Amino acid sequence: MFNYLNETDKVNLKKKISFWLRQFLIEPAHRAPNIYEDEYLNDYDRRTAAQMCYDYLLVSGELKETYMEVDKRKLVNDIAKYIDLRTPFIYYKFIEGLEEYKISRQSLGQFTFKYKTNERKAQLIINESKRGLLIKNKEKWVNLKPSSAQLNHIKRELKKQKKQLTIEIEEINKYQAHLLIPFLSEKQNYDEEEIKLLIK
Repeated sequence: MFNYLNETDKVNLKKKISFWLRQFLIEPAHRAPNIYEDEYLNDYDRRTAAQMCYDYLLVSGELKETYMEVDKRKLVNDIAKYIDLRTPFIYYKFIEGLEEYKISRQSLGQFTFKYKTNERKAQLIINESKRGLLIKNKEKWVNLKPSSAQLNHIKRELKKQKKQLTIEIEEINKYQAHLLIPFLSEKQNYDEEEIKLLIK
């Protein structure tokens, strides 16, 4: 999306679209008394929303010359794809204050992406956000014990997949637990050596 723009223009445009999406679609849907917001946010026409967003940016003077030089149909189409991708993230941030890394696969699954490639992109956004969180907190977390919820989650996954490990799960640190949870949840076939390499 927006590959015809330089990185600065791309980031700025995405911010403007996200602002419009929250201000003019997600917040009104949440506040309207006669709307089931989850159904509405799944069903609304992304292309119509993109055209409305484009018109708003145009009238408000937010469309830079750089954007105006792009073929309008191509730009509106990419705005529609981006609106489709960002709807669940902006919704959960607005409703529950959730950052991207806290959105579960189940929560994400409550939204139907109209552009199928956005399913993978949304999961990549969450994974990237989790990686950023890990990097930021690594120094602190290697000296902390995981929460009981984290340990129970790991034990449940191992039990579900009928895995017996020689590693003492109770001995791992919080950083290792954060690495291990998505690994166990997403990968069906693995051996203990893989886990040792992951958390060493």
